[in-house]
Amino acid sequence: MTNFLELVFVLASLLAFLVLARSVFGWVARTEGYSLTVETTIKDNPAVGVRFGLFLMASAIPFIGLLEPSGGGLRQDFDVVAFYGLISIVLLIISREVNDKLILYKFSNDAEVIGKKNTSVAIVEGASYLATAFIVSGAFANVDAGIGASLIWFVVGQCVLVVLDNIYAVVAPGVQEALAGQNLACAFSLGGFLVSGGIALGSAISGESYGWAQDSIDVGYFLAIWFAVMAVIHFTMNRLFLPGTTVRKELFVDRNIAAGIIEAVVFITVTLFYVKVRS
Repeated sequence: MTNFLELVFVLASLLAFLVLARSVFGWVARTEGYSLTVETTIKDNPAVGVRFGLFLMASAIPFIGLLEPSGGGLRQDFDVVAFYGLISIVLLIISREVNDKLILYKFSNDAEVIGKKNTSVAIVEGASYLATAFIVSGAFANVDAGIGASLIWFVVGQCVLVVLDNIYAVVAPGVQEALAGQNLACAFSLGGFLVSGGIALGSAISGESYGWAQDSIDVGYFLAIWFAVMAVIHFTMNRLFLPGTTVRKELFVDRNIAAGIIEAVVFITVTLFYVKVRS
């Protein structure tokens, strides 16, 4: 009977949470001058669909971790899920502003996604949602530590994503212009890199805390090795997966969506392997 009640609690909580996430997203959309319903059902805007879909997926990632029964009863579980679930949605909305102002800073996300139906920009924005969700999930791994520590790691995570975006731009100059030109190949590549960074950082901060000084050293070391692995993967990808050509040519010149997806999948797969080995 208890297991049945827990299942009902999980399903009901998930449904209520997704409805809440949709309502918050719709409210934000209205404040920005557009209707989520009109864009997705009347104007058939795929970019808004990608933006909203990845936001919903990102909302569920930290929520799933919070659904684990605490042993304190369904009422206590509900209180934890409701509080931290709402906080996670708010943090995702904040990450959207970070993406617009500091990651895709050469243009307005809304102007591209709403005005030009630019799916490439929506993919990178959605990737920021997913990356942030993994970071928040890691920060919420120990709710007993309080909300303060989680918020600090969220800020650190947004800074890491901005740094990763700038590193990508140095290695692949012209990526912002490519995204404005609706280059899906570049969108998948950059998006996969950002999601990988979120997975890595979320894993690094999810363990037991040993104080801010030691945690900072441990997280920095974890990310440094991860980045070194990503660099090796990027520069050896030609020989392994795209022989006879270059990643830059495929992404920027040929606008090869297949190459972008392959690079994103490799980034994420290797990161998942790295996280598993290092955990």
